Amino acid sequence: MSKACGQKFRFTFLLIVLAILSAWAMPVNAGYLDGFYVPPVNVVTVDVPTGGCTANTDCNDNNVCTVNSCDTATGQCVFVNIGDPLCCNSAADCEDNDCSTLDFCAADNQCVHKAAQGVCFSNSECNDSNACTTDTCSVNTGVPSTSQCGSCSNTVVNKYKDADRDGYGNLDIPATELSCSGYVTNSTDCNDANAAIKPGASEICDLKDNNCNRTVDEGVTHTYFEDRDEDGYGNPSVTKVACTQPAGYVTNNTDCNDTNTAIHPGVTDNCDGIDNDCSSVTLDGSGDLTIGTSCDGADADLCKSGKFACTSGAKICAGDANILEVCDGKDNNCNGSIDEGVGNTYYQDSDTDSFGNPSVPKTACTKPAGYVTDKTDCDDGKAAIKPTATEICDGVDNNCNNQIDEGVKTTYYADYDGDGYGSPATTTACTKPVGYVDKGGDCNDSLASMHPGATEICNGNVNDDCDITNAEGSGDPLKGTACDGSDADKCLKGTYACISGVETCTNDVNIPEVCNGVDDDCDGVTDNGLVNKTYYQDLDGDGFGNTSVTLSKCAPPAGYVEKGGDCDDTNKLISPSATEICDTKDNNCSGTVDEGVTKTYFVDNDKDTYGNPLVKATACVPPAGYVTDNTDCSDGIANIHPGAAESCNGLDDDCDGTIDEGVALTGKVCIAGIWTWCGDGTKQSLEGCDDGNTVTETCDTYGSSCTVCDSTCKSITVNGPKCGDGVIQTPEACDGTAGIRDATKEKCTVTCTKEPLPYCGDGIIQSPETCDGTVGIRDATKEKCT
Repeated sequence: MSKACGQKFRFTFLLIVLAILSAWAMPVNAGYLDGFYVPPVNVVTVDVPTGGCTANTDCNDNNVCTVNSCDTATGQCVFVNIGDPLCCNSAADCEDNDCSTLDFCAADNQCVHKAAQGVCFSNSECNDSNACTTDTCSVNTGVPSTSQCGSCSNTVVNKYKDADRDGYGNLDIPATELSCSGYVTNSTDCNDANAAIKPGASEICDLKDNNCNRTVDEGVTHTYFEDRDEDGYGNPSVTKVACTQPAGYVTNNTDCNDTNTAIHPGVTDNCDGIDNDCSSVTLDGSGDLTIGTSCDGADADLCKSGKFACTSGAKICAGDANILEVCDGKDNNCNGSIDEGVGNTYYQDSDTDSFGNPSVPKTACTKPAGYVTDKTDCDDGKAAIKPTATEICDGVDNNCNNQIDEGVKTTYYADYDGDGYGSPATTTACTKPVGYVDKGGDCNDSLASMHPGATEICNGNVNDDCDITNAEGSGDPLKGTACDGSDADKCLKGTYACISGVETCTNDVNIPEVCNGVDDDCDGVTDNGLVNKTYYQDLDGDGFGNTSVTLSKCAPPAGYVEKGGDCDDTNKLISPSATEICDTKDNNCSGTVDEGVTKTYFVDNDKDTYGNPLVKATACVPPAGYVTDNTDCSDGIANIHPGAAESCNGLDDDCDGTIDEGVALTGKVCIAGIWTWCGDGTKQSLEGCDDGNTVTETCDTYGSSCTVCDSTCKSITVNGPKCGDGVIQTPEACDGTAGIRDATKEKCTVTCTKEPLPYCGDGIIQSPETCDGTVGIRDATKEKCT
């Protein structure tokens, strides 16, 4: 038993003892004590049962707040009030007419005045017994104005232990309910025993995480390199990270051979194939002063043309190639003779055309007069004949390519019939021979009337123009002209064609009369003997006509169409083929306006943008007070909708079908006998309706079996109307009288009695219901008194 409950029990027991001892001599008037209603104390009631009483057991007034006894002398029952100001039989005995409290009679017949959820008058009424929170009462300026009921808030101010007083708390040691001294809101200290270690501190090289970033000595350590040969230069591949320099390590990391003291940066690089100074820039042997000086190797000349070089770790005489004598007036090969065995060959150019005669050469160091280096002239006596000349048709090789008149002769054709077009027999010449012409293509060189360009006439000659693509007679003047044969009509509908060398009237078939306003058969009458059709006037040009305006014709007149059915012939956007749009018009002439294109909107009474799925309207645009959403489970409370934060209030705040999930608060007392929501939803010791099923039991004075009520329930009549879905049932009215209420998510068959709660229906104050402390009816499913 809690301390508070123990004190309450001792106080109540003392009152009962005092009341019994003073039952006959110390009357106390009924009234209010510290805001609680106190029933009359020591009031004696006498009753004479039928036949009188003989023992105390014969007397029972069904009132737990009285002591029952029998006066055997008179046969009368005597009922004496026990004097307990908190004793009660029903909630009516506990009414204190204060809207800020919920007054009810608990299972131990003790009056309980519980502060309405979230209601207060001052900060002291919001005390949650937790010294780690700031308790605040926000005054409510709404009704009732006389009470000025407000709402409580408890804000956590300190949470985590700060042992080293550095302003950063230990996450592993949260504050207890009654102890906040030495606690802070920050929980990021990684060493609460050392004030120098905390977030934001400067990291120092001490093998500790000074700034609590989960990294030790970051940014303050140094990298050292092993110096095995102790030449002062370290191996870049072997390192240690430390705060101070370890033995055998140096800060330099440029040694390329840490096993040889003679090899390190700064030494002289000898020609030995080793990188002595550890530099890729410095060449092997760069320290040898003879490298690059002149030398003579084993070549044929007698000149020092080589230079000492370091190659593959050895010094050699490089670049000492044999020097040949050249024609330059010098002793190039150092043998004492000048220009021996050297010189250029030149060729005589008698016609000065810059091309020499290959038959007349001369060798010299410099070009002699009248000679050139070229030797391709085929006639050195004529300047016009040379390799770069243009070939002309003259029987001479003008361009020295060993061909005469190539590509410059003309092809001529033999013309036996003298029509100017030659046969396939040809010859090539610089001038046209007798009996030849320069045009070929004659398909019959024995007939002058047959040649390319001749007129193709209908004469039996298949190919007058020597063009097989042109048909016989294609150029005849009669070909294709109109003619009338032996058919039934009177029209020149046939045409002349060349058949077997004779012009013949062809394709002269009978022409029938058609509906086109023309005398097709040439009989002098237009459109005679045809069937008429009905056409509809189409003023808006949408392809559909007005069925009320028609013409009967064999063809559609101008402004008329074959299709009718246009319900608005002045608007081309309206026709049977149009797509219905939401504009209050019958766009597709179906006889229905806006079918299939309107949208469904749902009323949003509480203006939380979530609509009531039971109240809807269809329209092109949302009506005032309507939204497209239909997921609101309580359209009278703006704080209840999908996505809202769930709070411990007995309501499904987020409309997910579950009440108070994830926000339970332990330690609250769940009291039966009232129409309200129970703390954290768990069964407490004071629950009256307890059938043993603590998992599914709800705090509503009904059992969880959904068939009968618990035996401990009081004033419940079984076989009443069936409970529904949280909506006030017919003929229920919000009038303060007894009515039907639903038990939360249970299908109990009971009748409900009136309860002293001020709110009705779905949590919205109903007319004429007011928050005045009098009896009101409300459903238990989706309500919240505010």
